[in-house]
Amino acid sequence: MDESRSPYFLHNGDHSGLDLVSHHLMGNNNNTWSRAMSMALNVKNKLGFIDDIISQPSTIAILFDTWSHCNSMVISYILNAMSKEFVNNSLYIDIVAEVW
Repeated sequence: MDESRSPYFLHNGDHSGLDLVSHHLMGNNNNTWSRAMSMALNVKNKLGFIDDIISQPSTIAILFDTWSHCNSMVISYILNAMSKEFVNNSLYIDIVAEVW
């Protein structure tokens, strides 16, 4: 299988400051924002993190560190696409499906 098709794959261009969508979540644009974010996350093969298909493994599982890195990256994608008021309410949530 091509490694880049794995939901755990992070491209070297992925970083925590990356903006995936051009408009931030403001409250009155939830439908269009969530659609744009879903499309962007689908392109990156990360939809499973927001709908909890790829859930947190046990901390002793082999995939835990890999899952944790990807989970944090997807959280940063989402936080980067929110207005400051939403970021302040979501910053300390540790699992991306709960942020979503």
